[in-house]
Amino acid sequence: MNTIKLLALLMAFLVIISSSVLSCAHKELSDNKAEKWLLQFIGETKGTVDLSLKRKQIANDTYSVAGSFQGMVSDHLGGDGRIECTLSGHLSGNAFQVRISGTGNMARTVDLNGVMRGKIDQFHGSGSYIVMHQEGSSKGTWVMKIIQ
Repeated sequence: MNTIKLLALLMAFLVIISSSVLSCAHKELSDNKAEKWLLQFIGETKGTVDLSLKRKQIANDTYSVAGSFQGMVSDHLGGDGRIECTLSGHLSGNAFQVRISGTGNMARTVDLNGVMRGKIDQFHGSGSYIVMHQEGSSKGTWVMKIIQ
């Protein structure tokens, strides 16, 4: 009977150890990969785009962030079209602030420059945006959720 208990205990121990090793390996891989998010704009520009975001730790609980997003949107001035943008900035605690630049192919092609501010955690984010372009400016809010 003691042998059976010992084997059961040993098997449980091996399962716990292998799970721990696999989770550490997964974390190392995810630190080197871009995070995939769905980013939804609400306001004068509306639409949901795919966001790819990379974080690089620069201090305790502070990261530089860089990424890109693209997708179809509808803008109150430019109409419907596709945007392609890059972003860069920082994440300190859960405070998120990035600069945006790119192009919008709407009724006419416009250069986009702006700012997104807000809060993000491991799975969700929300905040406000303002973007300037040749037709004027667009502002509103955004929400995002991680998909990978």
